[in-house]
Amino acid sequence: MRSPTRMADRWVFAGLWEAFKWPNGDVTRSYRVITTEANALVAPIHIHNRIPVVLGEEDWPIWLGGQPGDLLVLLHAPVAGRAALSAHPKEGAASR
Repeated sequence: MRSPTRMADRWVFAGLWEAFKWPNGDVTRSYRVITTEANALVAPIHIHNRIPVVLGEEDWPIWLGGQPGDLLVLLHAPVAGRAALSAHPKEGAASR
């Protein structure tokens, strides 16, 4: 996948974060990007069968908890035409 070329084409990945406070007071922060099965655009050329979940702007309030909704419905590969994605095969060891 290529990164967006315009700010209007920005990607927002679904993710989770956590802050764990140790008994000594130190805090460890961890972050995760949620993935899903690769879509038809990426699957034929991608080395893995997973890609990040890209949230549409209309999904942000639901994902962030500001609006009720079913979070599981949001966990899918980008729909063709919805996100500005293009895919191009890479040559070499990284493509295996």
